[in-house]
Amino acid sequence: MLVKAADAGEYARSEASGGNGMSISAETEFELAVPPGITVPKPSEVAGYLARHADLAEIVPRACGAALERVGRAAQLSLELFRDPESDDEYLTLYVRQWAYAPDLLDRIEALSADLCPEAPDAAGLLLITTDFQPPRRP
Repeated sequence: MLVKAADAGEYARSEASGGNGMSISAETEFELAVPPGITVPKPSEVAGYLARHADLAEIVPRACGAALERVGRAAQLSLELFRDPESDDEYLTLYVRQWAYAPDLLDRIEALSADLCPEAPDAAGLLLITTDFQPPRRP
């Protein structure tokens, strides 16, 4: 799946009208190749975040690919923009969802995150790999 900048522009314009001052041109050249097997329920939100944090654009596809290898294709991996309702914080989250959760899942997620950390020491954006212990959702 490709997440395109045109989506990001639409998203950013609606965000900018909310008073946060962010604006992204719809003509911005930006694509994110997400490996097959990764769900992106709201691609415009993901594209908007990555357009503002381009330093993550190379890391996210590698992280998604590594998550597919380590967690397995039995899990649903969903790349989403998390917005903290109590603050202005927002960051990308790769949720790992399964029907039956293995006891070592958190250990595998932690190891994956630790292995990817050195790739983004100075990144302005954030990618969190975690689970919300929910069942897989419909794409």
